[in-house]
Amino acid sequence: MPKYWAYADYKYIAPLLQDKPYMFEDVVWSQFGFPGHNGRDSALWIGTEGANTPYHLDSYGYNLVLQVQGRHLFPPANTSCLYPSRIPYEESSVFSQVDVLQPDLQRFPAFRHAKAHTATLQPGQVHDT
Repeated sequence: MPKYWAYADYKYIAPLLQDKPYMFEDVVWSQFGFPGHNGRDSALWIGTEGANTPYHLDSYGYNLVLQVQGRHLFPPANTSCLYPSRIPYEESSVFSQVDVLQPDLQRFPAFRHAKAHTATLQPGQVHDT
């Protein structure tokens, strides 16, 4: 684990790719169940080694996750076991109160029943659920 880590807050893709509009044709959103979408409203998150985002679900919009390297995933059926909570002034996401790396099972006993799908991805690998 590096001594320092960082991530770039989300950046909307459309301005980043304004000179390359053909890039929006590469992902066919209808194949993922989102007909009529083209990714122009998508955001890009970039982080260094060791960066992390607390477990959460986004409460609006459509997401396709391309994780270049790392591990993650709790299926939506596990939401109640993750003790969802809103954070003041954060209107787009619902975060888990559980530190999944060191869960406090006294405080969050239902987490015992959460079934994580762990996929350790190395550069160049893709996980398709």
